[in-house]
Amino acid sequence: MILNRKGETFTAGGKAFSVGGMVWANDESDYRGMFGYVAEIRDGSDKETDNEGMEIVCDFMAPAKPHMVRKIENRFSMLYQTPKHINDLPLGGVVMAPDMLEPVADVLPESEGALYALVYTYDGESDSTIGMVGISRDKAVLMRALFDDLDRFEEDEGYKAVLSSTFRFDDRETFTFEPADVEESSFTLEYIIFEVPAYGTVKGGEAA
Repeated sequence: MILNRKGETFTAGGKAFSVGGMVWANDESDYRGMFGYVAEIRDGSDKETDNEGMEIVCDFMAPAKPHMVRKIENRFSMLYQTPKHINDLPLGGVVMAPDMLEPVADVLPESEGALYALVYTYDGESDSTIGMVGISRDKAVLMRALFDDLDRFEEDEGYKAVLSSTFRFDDRETFTFEPADVEESSFTLEYIIFEVPAYGTVKGGEAA
């Protein structure tokens, strides 16, 4: 089986790939971080490799920023054990397995409502981090998650944190915590609750 007409779709591993559709190479691929388009989908006796599963033939877009170019060149230079320039790399007609790619929906489905997300940002003397705590339809649940996460932070770091300010902007709530004792290491820990739209799935490259 060969699919090469724009819009023809094949589903593998719960992911729908469409000819002409955009894809993104994930961490399973040496092309990770690069975007491209599906040129062809092959399966069965029409495959060109002996790999199991379907083949997705991709045309990748060359990165525009120098730092990303260097990262990709270094990755392939290590892979082939010889210096590689971006122009040396095949970007068109690259055969990929479905688990190496993530499809990008052609259109955005209608929102099915909204969820609230809780994230944190930590800015300390030696490092800064950001992460997701959780999502829920109920702000009260996320407030409980906030205080549970704060308890874990205090236990892991050995610092007592106290609320120093709160701030609201539109649907965004920010809670800032700082050291209870000024003699402790300086840090700022912020929790942010904000509303995000919840979308449905896509089928055949189009909104469900």
